[in-house]
Amino acid sequence: MVRQLALKFLYRNTSSGIKTASDNMSLAIAFALVESKRESKKITGMSFISLPFWAVQVSEASSIILNAFGETQKPFELTENTALGSVKRLLSSETTDAKAIPEVVNKALPLLGKIEKNVKYIRNLESPHELAALGSNFVEIEPGVFPNRLDTKLTSQDALQISEGFQSMVQTAITKIGSLEEIQKIAKDQLEERLVTLENVILSEKQRWEKRARTQEEIEGLEIAELTEKKRDQQYKIEENYRIAKRVLTSEFARDTSDLEMFFSGILGRIQEARLEIGHKADDFKGAVELFKQLIEELNSRVPEYKKAVEKILEKSEEMLNKYRELEQNMVAEMEEIARSFDSQIRDKKHKLVEFNMERNKTEIELDELHERVVSAVRGIQRELQRRLDELQMELKSIKEFTFSNDLIPKLAPLTMVDIEIVTVVFNNGEVTTFPPMLAPNDRFGIPLETKSLSDGFSQYLKELITSMKGSSPTFERSLKMAVDSANLLKKETGLEELASGLNELQMSQLLKEGVREMLIARWEEYGKMEE
Repeated sequence: MVRQLALKFLYRNTSSGIKTASDNMSLAIAFALVESKRESKKITGMSFISLPFWAVQVSEASSIILNAFGETQKPFELTENTALGSVKRLLSSETTDAKAIPEVVNKALPLLGKIEKNVKYIRNLESPHELAALGSNFVEIEPGVFPNRLDTKLTSQDALQISEGFQSMVQTAITKIGSLEEIQKIAKDQLEERLVTLENVILSEKQRWEKRARTQEEIEGLEIAELTEKKRDQQYKIEENYRIAKRVLTSEFARDTSDLEMFFSGILGRIQEARLEIGHKADDFKGAVELFKQLIEELNSRVPEYKKAVEKILEKSEEMLNKYRELEQNMVAEMEEIARSFDSQIRDKKHKLVEFNMERNKTEIELDELHERVVSAVRGIQRELQRRLDELQMELKSIKEFTFSNDLIPKLAPLTMVDIEIVTVVFNNGEVTTFPPMLAPNDRFGIPLETKSLSDGFSQYLKELITSMKGSSPTFERSLKMAVDSANLLKKETGLEELASGLNELQMSQLLKEGVREMLIARWEEYGKMEE
């Protein structure tokens, strides 16, 4: 048996919370409200009408609400990747080598973007949140009690069938998310693992090159130092050899000047002899002078010998200077040759080191570029997978937005008929007006009556729903009028009695201003006479 719950038209604020009002008080408040809103129109019919909804469980924890009196279609635009299998195969089987990841990702991304859009329609599905928020105010209707309910367009079997379609749509959305999450896990676990392996390989390779670079620098540094030392030693030996040769040349020149020394030594000896001879002349000054003159003549006769000796030494000095210059030139040439030889070897060593570092830098740049490409590819596929997953989760969320927690409505069964009791009024101009569930006033009131909705959000929802139904279903307004005619309170034999009873309750609660009771009873009687 289907369980029946109802949201009544009128509720009262009490010390123990919000409670349902009596049927008679509901009638009194409804009539006062209608009188307050009718303006210059006259009422031809007024009735409590129940708008039927199905609450159907779609899981152990949640349910959906179906409009049982209308004919609507709720569209859901859903997407589906048509090439997820290929994406999964690429990421799981073709990325064993980290170097292949960028190319594989370039293949996978277009496949991930292959999407088909489908629109799924769920009949008579309603947003449940405003209704479910009032769940604690629902009362259970005893079996066999039949409210003045609008004709239902959905049977219990229809409701169950729709719920199955809804559940299938939810499960399909969950399955699509699961499939994508599986690929996302592959991308995270496998590609991240490949990336970590690549980073370890790159680190190891850089460390190997660093070690080789240190070794190479040490070896080349030692060899360059050794070559520099050899160059210095050989240049020193050359300098020493030429220094000795220059000394020999100087010594030889010194020996060549000994002829001049011997020449002057002979003259000096002759002068000394002459000086002794002059000294022996004693008183013979003339003889002494004669000896001096003879000495002068003898010395003058030897002047050509002096010139020859000097000229010979000068010639020898020029010859020696030429040899000295030749020695200097030869030494410089040999020093330069030694320098060229060793500097060439040193340059070769330094160039070899430069080439090694260039090769090292090139290798490290290539490794860094590879790492950047792989990281970019991994992050790119992860971003796209997450973006697509977000889309699917948003689709699932948009579906689940139409579910509510079973706990919100006490005594909810797997299949429950939920009636929303409203007041419907037909005026003499054919206008049909409805009033949603509300709270009874807490203060004394008159006409016009200012009321407070049981829930502003729910009242707005009902207003929009009824307006939409009037616009989309030509038979809906006719159904409302027929429901009013079938249970018109103005024609009910006990209607006036029930109104008076409700007004008495309000008066006993000191909620009616003076004269309101009499005015409403008189108005009711006036409508009764019009019907007669």
